[in-house]
Amino acid sequence: MSRYDLFSVKLAVFLQLIQFGVFFLAALPFILAKLMKAPLLESVNLTVDTFYVFVIVSQIAGAIISYLIVHKRMKLNRLTWQSLGFRSFRYGRAVRYIAGYYILMLGGLFVIAAIVNSNGWVGESSNSVSSNSTIDSVLGFWPLILTTVILGPLIEEIVSRGILFKSLNMKYGLIASSVMAGTLFAVMHINPIQAMMVLPLGIYLCVMYDRLDSIVPGIILHATWNLLVVFISVRAI
Repeated sequence: MSRYDLFSVKLAVFLQLIQFGVFFLAALPFILAKLMKAPLLESVNLTVDTFYVFVIVSQIAGAIISYLIVHKRMKLNRLTWQSLGFRSFRYGRAVRYIAGYYILMLGGLFVIAAIVNSNGWVGESSNSVSSNSTIDSVLGFWPLILTTVILGPLIEEIVSRGILFKSLNMKYGLIASSVMAGTLFAVMHINPIQAMMVLPLGIYLCVMYDRLDSIVPGIILHATWNLLVVFISVRAI
């Protein structure tokens, strides 16, 4: 395998780690300041709001770096964006796959909620989020849309489906490669609860890519699903 091969598991994992590496390196001074009880946090007036903006900026930087690496690999391999799955697709089939996921997941969540409520596992809860939450502010909401609904789905689909899944599918077949790529996609979300929620999405997106021979419908599903999550989060505040 060429060191410049675009379709490799190592490259996909490396690109995933970049998203966290950029944030960690940028956040390292603040982490050290916190551990050493240094006055750095007070000097930059690091509040929840400013830290949230800091996270958004680091996510955008990670996405740009990942794009530049992928673009360079494509040029070295003399490949086009079609090689990563940016191809035309049958709209009718794509709509059915997208609608099918919403029906399956929302139906499943409805059943789970009914079971939880019927057994009295959820008590009364209070809204502990303050009214000046960063999501509720313009500076917090629109960068969140940019990273979660636009950049996130685009970069993650290129890496997780366009590179990782395709490279695995060449060796292990649809089922095994979908599970492996979907699992890594979920693990990269770090939060265990969030990982469990995105695992079905990651596997489903792999199957969509294989069946539709295009990554575009997966990007649309990923983006609209994230938009739904953001909308629910904002409404819950």
